Amino acid sequence: MGAMMSGHEDTGASGADDSGADGADELGRLAAEAAALDVEPLPPGAPDPAMVEAQQAADMVRMIGGALRGARALAAPRFDWWADFRDVWSDRQLDAIAAASEELRAHMGWEVGDMASRFGPWIGLAVAAGMPAYVTWQAMQDERERRAQALRDQAQARPAGG
Repeated sequence: MGAMMSGHEDTGASGADDSGADGADELGRLAAEAAALDVEPLPPGAPDPAMVEAQQAADMVRMIGGALRGARALAAPRFDWWADFRDVWSDRQLDAIAAASEELRAHMGWEVGDMASRFGPWIGLAVAAGMPAYVTWQAMQDERERRAQALRDQAQARPAGG
């Protein structure tokens, strides 16, 4: 009766519940956790999935860095007036951008292969069409400026009264 009055049930000398229901539930839960952790070993010679993912991530960083370097090479002639262009868009900075893009990919839980298969064709199209479009737009801007300068020069060359 003393055990009942204190709000605790008497579980006997072992301290275990006599019904066994809670213990069986706990044992079942632990067995399920153990089964979830039981991973079959890789076959001999099979690459470690973590190593494959790390290599794919490194390849992605190199690919993005290369694409950024290509874009910089195309843009550099347009920025010959800016003395700090190469410092601002240095290899170190481009590598940091590429690494940050990989961190974003990992943070978002995107798989490298999934990204490449889903977005690779779109990125390829954007680069393939974007670069010529950009260069064409720049050429048009240059020609427009050349023509405007020619008109300004003609206007200044005219005599003041006529």
